[in-house]
Amino acid sequence: MNQLFISYSRKDTEFARRLADSFVAQKMEVWVDWEDIPPSVDWMREIEKGIEEANVFVFIVSPDSINSKVCAEEVAHAIKNGKRIAPIVARDVDFNQAPPTLSHLNWIFFSRPQDKFEEAFEKVMTAIQTDFDWVQTHARLQVKALEWERNKKEVSFLLRGSDLKDAEAQILVNTEKTPTSTGLQREYILASRTDEDARIERERAKEQQLELEKKLGSRLRRLTYFCCCVFSVAYLILLPG
Repeated sequence: MNQLFISYSRKDTEFARRLADSFVAQKMEVWVDWEDIPPSVDWMREIEKGIEEANVFVFIVSPDSINSKVCAEEVAHAIKNGKRIAPIVARDVDFNQAPPTLSHLNWIFFSRPQDKFEEAFEKVMTAIQTDFDWVQTHARLQVKALEWERNKKEVSFLLRGSDLKDAEAQILVNTEKTPTSTGLQREYILASRTDEDARIERERAKEQQLELEKKLGSRLRRLTYFCCCVFSVAYLILLPG
């Protein structure tokens, strides 16, 4: 699973490459569309898949990315899937022009005269590594939930056993953290719990039925033995002297 998805305007390609190289140097996996979309595939679907599988959505802020329709679609898909969004300012923008989905977040600046790339990059690493275990768990759970949804909510894709218990615990413990759980994740876990409880109840009923049949069989064997004994005694008594 990719760890980072980088969204950017083509006019910021040089900055995006430097940023991607810095992440790779930190042994982070990076999804960038200049190298991760195979020829002859559904371009937007591959981008959406990259976002869904990413742990963190890195958005390179610039006048061009803020006004890009494709970037806006990528941000919307990241929000829909509950991704942690890290806005990185490559070129100064009018803050008032930023969409509400981004303006309330903590922006990390690379664009001002006092900003040094290395120092700003350290801030980025700190931001994306905070609660990173939960971020990874959130991404894995979202991928599973989407797989279930896209397969017409087939029960074989639901969580079971320890996987289900762990997902329930993670959602409960991290309820106040970012990223927050998505509606689809909650629906997926609820469906998994409902199916798991029904499965456990079926197994319990089956075990009870088997136990009942075992007891009835034991009683029948004792009754048969008793009847045989009675007939044997009666036969001996009725034998001619």
